[in-house]
Amino acid sequence: MTNFDISYNYFLSFLIILIPLALLTGPALPDVIVSLTALLFLFISIKNQEYKYYNNFISKFFLVLCLFFIINSLMSEFAYFSLRSSLFYFRFILFSLAVWYLLDNEKNFLKYFLYSLIICYFIAIGSGLYQYLYGETIFGVVSPNTRLLLLFSDNAALGHFLSRLFPLLVGLLIINFSNSIKYYFLVFFLFISTDVLVYLSGERTSLALMLMASLFILIFMSKLKLFRLISLAFSILIIVLISIYVPEVRERNIDNTMQQLGVVEGSEKINIFSNVHETYIYTGLGMFKENPLMGLGANNYRNYCHDYNPHVVTGVSSSIDPCNTHPHNIYIQLLAETGILGFLLIMIINYFLLKAIIIYIYKKLRGHKLNLNDFQICLIACFICTLWPLLPTHNFFNNWINILFYLPLGFFLHSWFKATGNE
Repeated sequence: MTNFDISYNYFLSFLIILIPLALLTGPALPDVIVSLTALLFLFISIKNQEYKYYNNFISKFFLVLCLFFIINSLMSEFAYFSLRSSLFYFRFILFSLAVWYLLDNEKNFLKYFLYSLIICYFIAIGSGLYQYLYGETIFGVVSPNTRLLLLFSDNAALGHFLSRLFPLLVGLLIINFSNSIKYYFLVFFLFISTDVLVYLSGERTSLALMLMASLFILIFMSKLKLFRLISLAFSILIIVLISIYVPEVRERNIDNTMQQLGVVEGSEKINIFSNVHETYIYTGLGMFKENPLMGLGANNYRNYCHDYNPHVVTGVSSSIDPCNTHPHNIYIQLLAETGILGFLLIMIINYFLLKAIIIYIYKKLRGHKLNLNDFQICLIACFICTLWPLLPTHNFFNNWINILFYLPLGFFLHSWFKATGNE
């Protein structure tokens, strides 16, 4: 490797190590970093003929997915608007491949990325506690609702940052496992403070994802299992005490949730998440019925929602505005915007994840060599947080959310192909 290549690798490492901090600033800066990373990796891989990163089933699948999104946008009525989301969607898979490349070629990359992630968790936790106690960020920004903001942004997504990256953090801590007292204290503090702050963030979806990921990791991983169980028990105790003595937190996370679901006394019916979410879902289904094969174009829900009143599907009129930037469920969004073809492409991902988990369970029960290690289990927990269908979600084409999805994918690709010997 020449000095020229080393310099480019260092710069590429620096960009990706900055990603956790950039995510705390909102969507703009991390998207710039991802775009630069994609271009730089494309240059490096072509220059050094590193074609193995493209010549595998997973990379090819995601590139086909990107191509489908572009074709889907070109066929829509709002082609220009739709292309703004789909034309450069490939930058995310290139970003994942860049992470894989650095894990292959820079031995200290994983360690420094873990340091960066831990530091950003401390920053996020400190920022969240400050907001909760004083009602504003350290920069004086007040949240428009009860949810906690990212540190450098007015985006109320601190809970999403903590919950969606938590399995990756656990996996990296497992790889860098240490028996020192300081290590256990650090991990114990990180686990409990993350659990509690996600609860305080007011993001109920993030709280559900955090619990789901923790249970998945507890069931399947080997290392830190007891440690995570103990920390989760402490977290639940603290959360219960907060719920008892801080009524406004309990009202947001428990009482309002029960009311929106329609499971309280006096409710006429049980809702899908809430009346508003249910309206979005029925609106998306109306769009799907219009063009079931290809949908109405990537990220076009907002451009068609006024034309699809929910009563067209349900036969019951509703005064709730069916319009938003997206229907708050990625599967409904994919059906509405990309049709059954786009929906099936994403279901292929779910199929392979489920297959890997079933094989793991079978091998473990039979006492055979496992097909997944603890690190890979944690990464699959990241994917489950992104793809879980039974909770409200962000926009599928949102840059910030896509970075949270494709970042763990790079680690998974490296680990998977290294383990299978197909590099």
